[in-house]
Amino acid sequence: MDCTWAGAIYAALRYMGEPYTYEQIMGMSGTYYRIAFTEAWDWSATDALVAFDYSSILFNAIGYEQIWADRIEKDYRIDERKNIVRDIENDKPIIAINLVLLPNGE
Repeated sequence: MDCTWAGAIYAALRYMGEPYTYEQIMGMSGTYYRIAFTEAWDWSATDALVAFDYSSILFNAIGYEQIWADRIEKDYRIDERKNIVRDIENDKPIIAINLVLLPNGE
């Protein structure tokens, strides 16, 4: 699975018992077609969300509502880490990005 985003979505949907294939996810989201090209587009990126929000298209197509979590304030990170570790220990896939800040604060 060349696209890590679609692979993660595939793993999560499979865990939930959904019958979608990786190829269907790529097609329904538009990721196969890379419908958004911008000056900052990195054509070699394996993360589909580099230039465009493909996830809204996909989740609307399959009848799910996505919930975006904004940055977690420092006081709440310990609790969120416990939630993530619990899910991993229970073999539940998680989809997350930017869990660790880079040294320059990005």
